[in-house]
Amino acid sequence: MNNQAGKGKKKASTNQAEKPPKKTRAGSRSGPGGTSEPAQPVPLDFIDARFISEKASRRYAQITAFNFVQEKGFSVELLGAVLEIYAELSRRRWELFNELLLKDSKKPGNATLTKEFFANAFAGYVEDEAHSYRTLVRGIEIDWSPRGLNTFLGTRNHRSCPLAVARAELAAIIHAGRRIEAKSAIKDAVCFPGTDWLKCKTPTNPTKIHLQRFMPIARAWAEFFVKSVYCCSNSSEIQIDNALAVRMIVDGTNFDLGNTLWSSLERITTNPKDTFTLWHCNLITALCKAKEVPEYQSDIRLYSVKALTVGQFRGYDRAVGPASANEREEDDEMAEIDRYERGVHPDQQQPQERHSHPHSEDEIAALMTQLTIADSCNVPHVFYNEESTLYQAARARQAAFQPPPVFPRYQTRTRLVAYQGVEVAQLNARHMEQLEEWDHLYAQHQQQQFFTEEDLHFGDRDEGRSSQRDPGGSSHYR
Repeated sequence: MNNQAGKGKKKASTNQAEKPPKKTRAGSRSGPGGTSEPAQPVPLDFIDARFISEKASRRYAQITAFNFVQEKGFSVELLGAVLEIYAELSRRRWELFNELLLKDSKKPGNATLTKEFFANAFAGYVEDEAHSYRTLVRGIEIDWSPRGLNTFLGTRNHRSCPLAVARAELAAIIHAGRRIEAKSAIKDAVCFPGTDWLKCKTPTNPTKIHLQRFMPIARAWAEFFVKSVYCCSNSSEIQIDNALAVRMIVDGTNFDLGNTLWSSLERITTNPKDTFTLWHCNLITALCKAKEVPEYQSDIRLYSVKALTVGQFRGYDRAVGPASANEREEDDEMAEIDRYERGVHPDQQQPQERHSHPHSEDEIAALMTQLTIADSCNVPHVFYNEESTLYQAARARQAAFQPPPVFPRYQTRTRLVAYQGVEVAQLNARHMEQLEEWDHLYAQHQQQQFFTEEDLHFGDRDEGRSSQRDPGGSSHYR
């Protein structure tokens, strides 16, 4: 592409006097005849200049409306109170990574920059057979290879990541349908006793555990892992391969953080679906800031969710009580699953699968609608608990929902213009109400800043004096 660009410049140089001067990147040392030297990064005037190819531009258009899974770290308060978590975080040299995840009003993530990164990474991954995992963002190269991420975070490199190896072995066991004592060992190591698998499409081979069934230390690490390291849209149901990572953390088994983050980034970059959720906004923003990638006022900022607090952590002990009646009713079903795992198939038909999600479809749909209305009306505050399972389920469903295109929803352009006119009228009405409210409140404020004779009761004093005059009209007071 660079050679082609260079040839283009040479052709254009023959009649430069006839054409108006084009805007060029300041600091580039291109001579009159053009040069192959890379231009220095500067603020870009044209949107297309942000992308390395047309493929990247199309990818950005696809993902520009996608939502993010907001990262979540451990609060300073928690690390001071729960020494087991702090000691493991420090031993692994993950302190800097945790700092990047904390909610900070002065250092938000840059959602626009992150989407440009993913768009160019997608195009570069397709076109670059060597897969160097170096991506241009606004003219500056960002290294997101496993080694590059470890260098940036100050974490250890591993020749072969133990977590990747263990995951591959576990996947082979699950795929082969062999006896899965290994899965049960993972579940028993991180969950409360008596924890059952969540129902799934293949009841003979369940692989998910509810987050609330994790023991406190393991639950804290599980939430950290699926929201910030190897991100998942549904963080309330933990897949067995992520539970494996949690067990390795709790047991003190080392693995390569850079390799795990890279794997998560690659999964987003190469995602073939039409709609999906984006992750790692804070991490990518930090990588770009370290390389002094320019940021613009028009960029959309994104804040992390509130870090895990001591109060939330202490509630993990109380979140799980004795098995409910519904869970006891499922004991027979889980026993049948165990027999399937041992190769003994029961004669009776499997009971109908129930939804394992704690919220109904109507609840999720209702919250999705409310969030969409809030977004379309530019409501500055959304008064929901962003850590609740209902909110996360609604956001995940919202990210996967593909809104209908404007055509054929509006059969003619006139209908679309009419709809937009209604929206504009409603918006103007809201603005007028706000202006009237402001005028009223401002007038009250101004009135409170000044005193009138009536406020000081001058009139009352004059009336009192006149009542005390003698009948003869004398001006002397009694």
